[in-house]
Amino acid sequence: MFSNMSERDKICDRCGRFIEEGGDFYEVEIVIKAGFDGVIKETEDTLDKIVQDTEIYTEEELLKMVYDKRKYILCVRCKEVWLANPFLKPI
Repeated sequence: MFSNMSERDKICDRCGRFIEEGGDFYEVEIVIKAGFDGVIKETEDTLDKIVQDTEIYTEEELLKMVYDKRKYILCVRCKEVWLANPFLKPI
């Protein structure tokens, strides 16, 4: 993207702003995992569906269905904007 970027330079994932080496930035790490309340509603097809899913999806796809972790870089301005409304709810 930027030909003169060093390994320590960053790009804000929200606005695309170039953050020079030594510049202020924030790392946002989001972990999303399936919730479980201890109850499995069983139907006649529950076990069959689980077995079928393991045959259709790869191991990586199955894992992403229950757990995902993502990291983002934000510049100072975007950190403030994001924290003010992380779920983009109407204000």
